[in-house]
Amino acid sequence: DPPALVGSFIGLIIMVISGAEMGLVLEWWHIPALIILALSSVLIYAGIYITLTSLSFYSDAPTGILPLMYNIQGYGRYPVTIYNRAIQVLLTWVIPFAFVGIYPAALFLERSEMHRMAMLTPVMGLVFGSMGLLLWNYGVKKYRGAGS
Repeated sequence: DPPALVGSFIGLIIMVISGAEMGLVLEWWHIPALIILALSSVLIYAGIYITLTSLSFYSDAPTGILPLMYNIQGYGRYPVTIYNRAIQVLLTWVIPFAFVGIYPAALFLERSEMHRMAMLTPVMGLVFGSMGLLLWNYGVKKYRGAGS
């Protein structure tokens, strides 16, 4: 998808310029960490959306739960500390959108209080990616079809 690649390239340029303006120093481990955290974030997103999509094997609802997830996803763009404890738990452990942006960003912004959470991002990626794949495969095996 060329527009998405252009958007990613522009985002990378903005990150580099912003980091320089903030005085952040690029260290040797930043590039490998960025790659690992980005791939882990993709696994988290994929796992969540594949899990939710696999619910359609068991439901007759025409819209499902995906529109709700798109709205909840927006909450993951802001620091979880601005939300009450229930929302923090939801965005961290139940629907872990905080692991997609906030915790990885905290690692690069040298927010030491969130470093442990950032380091859990690959684990959460593997957990949610695996969960999505398992639930999808289980749903495919049990699927009977919609009609004649």
